[in-house]
Amino acid sequence: MFLQIYMIFSEFIQAFFDHEVEKRRPLFLVIWLLLLYITGIYFWGVFFNWGQTPLNYHDWRTVNLPRLDVIRDALVYGELPLHVTRVNFLHFITDRFFTMPDVITTPQQIVLYWIDIDTFAIFDLLIEFTIGSIGLYLFKQKYGVSLFAFSIMYFLVSFNGYVQSHYSVGHVTWGGYFLFPLLVLFVTDFIDGQQNWLWVAKIAFLMFYMVLVGSQHHFVWSFIFLGSLGIVVWKKIGWIISAGFFAGMISAARLLPPVLVIPAIKLTGAFEFRTGFPHIQDIFSSLMFARPIDYRFPSLPALWFDSTHYWEFNIYIGLAGTLIILWFGIIRWISDLRFKKRFSQLMLPTLVVFLLSIGQNYKLIILSNIPLFATERVTSRLIGLPLVVLIMISAFFLNEWLQGKPAFVRYVLAVFGLFWLVRDLFLHVKFWGVKTVSQALIKGYGRVLVQGNSISNHSDPPYTAILMIGMVLTLVFSLLLLALVYREQYSRVKARVHSNG
Repeated sequence: MFLQIYMIFSEFIQAFFDHEVEKRRPLFLVIWLLLLYITGIYFWGVFFNWGQTPLNYHDWRTVNLPRLDVIRDALVYGELPLHVTRVNFLHFITDRFFTMPDVITTPQQIVLYWIDIDTFAIFDLLIEFTIGSIGLYLFKQKYGVSLFAFSIMYFLVSFNGYVQSHYSVGHVTWGGYFLFPLLVLFVTDFIDGQQNWLWVAKIAFLMFYMVLVGSQHHFVWSFIFLGSLGIVVWKKIGWIISAGFFAGMISAARLLPPVLVIPAIKLTGAFEFRTGFPHIQDIFSSLMFARPIDYRFPSLPALWFDSTHYWEFNIYIGLAGTLIILWFGIIRWISDLRFKKRFSQLMLPTLVVFLLSIGQNYKLIILSNIPLFATERVTSRLIGLPLVVLIMISAFFLNEWLQGKPAFVRYVLAVFGLFWLVRDLFLHVKFWGVKTVSQALIKGYGRVLVQGNSISNHSDPPYTAILMIGMVLTLVFSLLLLALVYREQYSRVKARVHSNG
């Protein structure tokens, strides 16, 4: 009996570090994936204090929960949420609800008919977290990454200080962050030869969903990333341009209405450019050190820190996570250029977005004068995309490095390395969980006003017209892209049948 238990345990350890052994024991894979996912649910439960802390502070109260209440009122009262009674949560710019590009309009909002807005905010996060986990798993399967390296990648992407701090202050529109693993996966597909209309559709609809979850910022960063990729693969840039074009046109239903408020936004200065990370060394210190919400960079002018707090710079992954990224995501990746040049085409896009997150770099380029791109005022936020890329690349090279290593080295890494990393991320919740952050930011706020109907529709022909035009463009270009994909796939199947016949 003990021998059988030992044999099972030994085989599990082998499967944990060897993808080929793992494929022969799919039950191990399923069990470990379930444990990881349950751990993730537990993590976010602790982060939100299991719903015991009211989300009645900062952007939860002043921006995002009131917007969710509008959608809830639309479902309860049976009205289209075109105009609202209170304009404070639209930055006092307009009463036209859909002219804000970061308003959430996802299909899952239908459940607001049955649940309260606080619960929905957590529910929506878990949906995006699940999508992100699926993206990481698909990357693991594509490149044969072991369960150990996958676990490192899973924890670093899903629970780092970047995503923790933004959700803690009420940036519920940060769901687009969890879509980055799929974006990276699709880009690697392109690099590996999938240059067709199916790839264009994957990118376009993924970016459309970013807009639906209110992640207009993440949509912009993805555009910059793909544009930089086009420079590297210039011979195939037509596909990149097509993906960007269809992403924009399919998203027209949400991106066209904001055109109406561009003059008002400029007058208010609501989206005036502020800053990115003060210096590169500040990025590395933010990766390594867990800091409270009131921490201030000594080198950051007080003028900016009055309204740009540390949640805009927090990218904590702990010392273990930082060492993994530095060695496997940077040093090993660069050294691989001399040999196999794997993922080399991702370097320029990653570097471009990274550099734009520092200081005034973003302001110096022409993008800061283009309406959609000009909404990026705290450009330290851009670091989220290159951070995900580096973590995923790190997992790939970590997995490769582990192959052939003695069993003892693997056991030590499994017991101490993974435990240390997870411990750091969980301890970070003490600084950034909603229970702690709410105490720092409450400032006498009351509960979110949810009584009565927040919708107050009235005649507004220009607004109605542009909404209709946007929806027509979304529908037409969605059907057009699907038709192109169908024709392409049908031609391939027909050619395959003809060749076999």
